Amino acid sequence: RPMNKYTEKVITLAEDLTGCPDVTAFETSIDFISEVVERSILNDINQAEVPVELERVVIYRTLGELIKMQGKNILGDTDDMAKSIEIGDTKIEFNGEPLSVRLTTLADALTNYGKGELACYRRLKW
Repeated sequence: RPMNKYTEKVITLAEDLTGCPDVTAFETSIDFISEVVERSILNDINQAEVPVELERVVIYRTLGELIKMQGKNILGDTDDMAKSIEIGDTKIEFNGEPLSVRLTTLADALTNYGKGELACYRRLKW
């Protein structure tokens, strides 16, 4: 089955943020998660398709859900994850925190990404 339109972008973002070179092993999970995230956003904004401007919200949130589920498997026992990450206008510092805390903090930031933006695209009449 071919990848959906978000999967490759999620893989690239995951590799950039975590430094893990083999996120493609989670391709099937990413496909599934991105479909669920996309459906959730569509339900929230009451539209038939995700506007292009919100595609990055799907990508970031998908990665957040993947990290919640597979973070330890993606990174293994390594402690190589970045010490700080910038997501849009948000900067997250991980000074001296254990890997599990960093993964949880990163996953939370990603899964909540774009909350304010969704309201701008919400269609009010059902």
